[in-house]
Amino acid sequence: MKHLIILLSVLAACQGAPQVLVGQGSSYHAPVPVYEDDKPYSFEYGVHDDYSGANFNHGESADGAGNVDGSYSVLLPDGRAQNVNYHADDYSGYVAEVNYDGVAAYAPGPATPVVAHAPAVVHHAAPVVHHAPVVHHPAVVHHA
Repeated sequence: MKHLIILLSVLAACQGAPQVLVGQGSSYHAPVPVYEDDKPYSFEYGVHDDYSGANFNHGESADGAGNVDGSYSVLLPDGRAQNVNYHADDYSGYVAEVNYDGVAAYAPGPATPVVAHAPAVVHHAAPVVHHAPVVHHPAVVHHA
């Protein structure tokens, strides 16, 4: 009777175990990604905000065969405009022509030089070290 109960308990435990542990499961394989062919597209956007000073735009078009042409421009903090015209394809990669319009203008520096002070030096007292007392014990002798 004991053997029957043990056998039934083992079978019940195996039935509830994951199939991978038993050896009947299959391994998971992620689905193979499917990439579509390039499709032609075109877009443009621009921002001109006098309050914040943001001024930039971007436009791009692709022919669906891997050739991309575009341009963008941005107003730099020094007052110049940076204009970029680019072309990209599978053979030559990304090729850009960059030019700048205007003259860089910087705000005047501070009237008085900024003085950086050295950090304060803090001296700490040397730590007090107390040595442990020396304790002499009689030698332990074992007799056979």
